[in-house]
Amino acid sequence: MFIDSRSFGKIVFMGITITITGAMLLIGLPFMFSALFYFIDILWSGVLFFIGIVILAIFVFTFLNDIGYI
Repeated sequence: MFIDSRSFGKIVFMGITITITGAMLLIGLPFMFSALFYFIDILWSGVLFFIGIVILAIFVFTFLNDIGYI
């Protein structure tokens, strides 16, 4: 399968974004469980977690749309 530079760049960009998103989720989750009595920490990690899920959903949808799956 031949990959042109445009789609290769898109794949690399997606990989970087998913990595950052995964890091956000990994950072957010332990705070959710460990900081149960600290409302601000829960709020912040919840926001990070939500943003990560939203970004991931957008990129998965964009990728599937791009390869013609949707």
